[in-house]
Amino acid sequence: MNSYFKKVCMTVRTAWQMPVAASGLALLLCASPVLAQPALPGLCSVGKQSDNISFGTGGPIKAAECPASGHTRTALNYGTDPVNHKVDLYLPNNGIAPYPTVVWVHGGGWRNGDLTLVRQVERLLCRGFAVASINYRLTPQGHIFPAQIHDVKAAIRFLKSSTIASQFSLDTTRFALFGSSAGGHLTALAATSDTQLEDTSTGNAGVSSRVNAVVTWYPPTDFAAMDAQLVQQACIGPNQHPHSNPNSAESQLLGCTVGDANCADEVAAANPMTYVDANDPPMLVMHGTSDCNVPTQQGRSLHETRYNQFGACSTFRAVEGAGHGDSAAMPNFWVSTTVQDRTADFLAATLGTLGPRGSVSPATPNCSAFIVSGNPKSLNGATWTYDSTDGGVRYRLNGVLLAPASVSNPLDADVDGQIDLPGVVVSHGGGGAATGYSRTIGKSMATWGAVA
Repeated sequence: MNSYFKKVCMTVRTAWQMPVAASGLALLLCASPVLAQPALPGLCSVGKQSDNISFGTGGPIKAAECPASGHTRTALNYGTDPVNHKVDLYLPNNGIAPYPTVVWVHGGGWRNGDLTLVRQVERLLCRGFAVASINYRLTPQGHIFPAQIHDVKAAIRFLKSSTIASQFSLDTTRFALFGSSAGGHLTALAATSDTQLEDTSTGNAGVSSRVNAVVTWYPPTDFAAMDAQLVQQACIGPNQHPHSNPNSAESQLLGCTVGDANCADEVAAANPMTYVDANDPPMLVMHGTSDCNVPTQQGRSLHETRYNQFGACSTFRAVEGAGHGDSAAMPNFWVSTTVQDRTADFLAATLGTLGPRGSVSPATPNCSAFIVSGNPKSLNGATWTYDSTDGGVRYRLNGVLLAPASVSNPLDADVDGQIDLPGVVVSHGGGGAATGYSRTIGKSMATWGAVA
């Protein structure tokens, strides 16, 4: 085998959903570059990601349902409270273990809701993710901040503990948080506060609560700014104060009246933007443009603080016409195919799995049968052959392997200076007579920094 490559046989967790031969995916694993060159930019580091999601004249189309009842559910307790520390763990019927895991945090103004509200995350199960839906302490029970964020982090530590992760085949290197509204606030806060706002007395003190990706839908972030932003959004009049009064959900959470001078410290402590730094995990923020409960600027400000001030990986999607969740007047926005797939695709990309919109599982690679001749970094690349057997029939694949001659912008090289480049399998058409076109596409991929 060419010296540029290791004979590394790896376990494929989930394959990209596209019509390629399973063996083609398998042999790509045998071509693992060992090139002492700087790493490629990560998912969001090439620039601030921000655009609108629009639905056209037909409006949002409700996504196909994937009922959680069709998957394996296990009821667990992550802490000492038999009600508020419950977690329902769902394992996907079509996933590949160890599973990338999404911890779902429900909304409800920190005073309503429970772990049964999983409609927003059911489709993740059909994409191969494990989903853990949690309860947390609510304000009507007398629990004020930071009890709620303590619970979220306790649940993460519990699920990542060796006992639970091993028992349920959860991949502790691929954990994400996902929440909406009040749950979106808690997920953003958990991601940005890192080791702060953590109470390890509930157990698993030696386990990190840090996650690898975050999705937050319409999150309240800066409580003190909400009313003024709603005025600017033409949702309320200047003399209305739905969030800055003693009975507001935000004031009840903090135990003081938002807007009062003696509540400023509590407001800052509960603001995810207080803790943002460049090391925060990748985050997708989605917010409806017609949200008159939590103003759209709340989500946008979180995104802009993360990217503009600290350069953290951040993506913002304004969902045109959407309100604060779905309602009879504004149905199907948040359960639309567009929003659901944008969310799942972000998690798939950040967690390193591209789970099924119709699965293709790679064959087990036989790396000793993958023979490379020539230099893949040369203009025309190297040639390769791969001998395999399918259903008792022997066959040989032939192709070209192309790798970038150099890569700029060092960002995340391994400690030994080596990096893993993205790999692309290019499969030609033309009735078997279009191999030259595949080489041309492969050359383009190599100039973009991929191995093809």
